[in-house]
Amino acid sequence: MEFDPDTGEMVRDYGGQGYEEGSSWTRGQTCGLIELAKLHEGRQQKLYLDAALKLLRALADHRLNWDENEDNLLTKCTGAYHDKEHEFSIIYGDYYFLEALMKLTGQELFIW
Repeated sequence: MEFDPDTGEMVRDYGGQGYEEGSSWTRGQTCGLIELAKLHEGRQQKLYLDAALKLLRALADHRLNWDENEDNLLTKCTGAYHDKEHEFSIIYGDYYFLEALMKLTGQELFIW
């Protein structure tokens, strides 16, 4: 996507993640969230924090799995989410989501 550097408004969507314009992928969104959290940490700029929180809210509202009988946190993490036969969770999507949450709360996630 392209954004106007002065206004922050979206200028153009260049086509999504191999499906169509407007499509995105959960892993990429959570990576973006982590980077926004890092920018906020280093510069303490409200703009980055607001962007990270907006992205986090979108994931929580549309992709967070609240079913306690399932292991995954995020749903529809595959690049082929338009095909119901390929709607799987992906562990690294969950990892990046948790890492972003930890960073936004000022904590570190050391699991390696």
